[in-house]
Amino acid sequence: MKKKIHFFFHLIWKDINFYSILLLPISLLYILGFFLKKKLSLFKIKSKCHTIIIGNINVGGTGKTPLLIELIRYLKEKNINVGVISKGYGRKSKKNIFVENYHSADFVGDEPLLIKKKTDVKVLVGNSRKKLIHIFEKENPNLQVLLFDDGLQDNSFFHDTDIVMFDGEKLFGNRFLIPAGPLRELFNGLKKYDFLVCKKSSKELNNFPYSYFSIKTYLKFAINYITNEKRNLSIFDEKNINLVTGIGNPESFYLSLKKFNFKIEKHFFPDHHNFVEKDFRLNNSYPIFVSEKDAVKLQFKIDNLWVIPMFLNCEKKLLDNLLNRL
Repeated sequence: MKKKIHFFFHLIWKDINFYSILLLPISLLYILGFFLKKKLSLFKIKSKCHTIIIGNINVGGTGKTPLLIELIRYLKEKNINVGVISKGYGRKSKKNIFVENYHSADFVGDEPLLIKKKTDVKVLVGNSRKKLIHIFEKENPNLQVLLFDDGLQDNSFFHDTDIVMFDGEKLFGNRFLIPAGPLRELFNGLKKYDFLVCKKSSKELNNFPYSYFSIKTYLKFAINYITNEKRNLSIFDEKNINLVTGIGNPESFYLSLKKFNFKIEKHFFPDHHNFVEKDFRLNNSYPIFVSEKDAVKLQFKIDNLWVIPMFLNCEKKLLDNLLNRL
């Protein structure tokens, strides 16, 4: 049922239609609540570190986590002490906790665990970002930069740098607010943010009203989940594959794989889906492809399962401009 509701909303958010118009009165209540919450945020805290928030104004995957991982690598190369704060969406633990490699995704959240495994920086999860800032600064007095995985709309603390991610193919749907559309805040709110970053667009955004940077994502190889064997996707033995994924924008993952001429059977689940073994009991014996975010959630072994890492090309100007703000 949850899966059907998820895909229903993503379908009606693509354009203006009967259902989206029907939901507009609820969207008006949403925006009223948004502005009231903003006005009531009287006691903001200011971190001793430079705070960088990577988020979006719309629901669904826009590539925040790959960009955050890339920024961590860049800042570490510059010998900058970096930490990450995340709410750990869908996690079972309600405590404030530093993520360790041995934690499970359902305990700390799939994205925080992936960030920890890929970068080995300190990642702290909890429900209140304001409290997490205090904890991080107390535990790590030499911290220089705090990166936030999401949190653009959180007014409980001062933001030094805001980065808004958006998908160049999906853009902003019908531009209506939740639940009539995919937006968390009004479209013209984009103008107040420091950096706008567009993830891979096959078309020029000629009429886009604001300046933005571009990043390109690409795939190169597959890693066997059990043996760690690595295979180049361009010479992969089998062209018939299953794509099993529960990420924010599965269609983008699918289109990236289509470039390798795979014949793909799609098995899409909602973002942050907690996989069970029966999700992989398919009616064929084709190889199964999953994303890295999917793989960190698996607590069982599946034969012929391959993890597909995503790589990112980021404009140097974006990285340099960001560094100059620190």
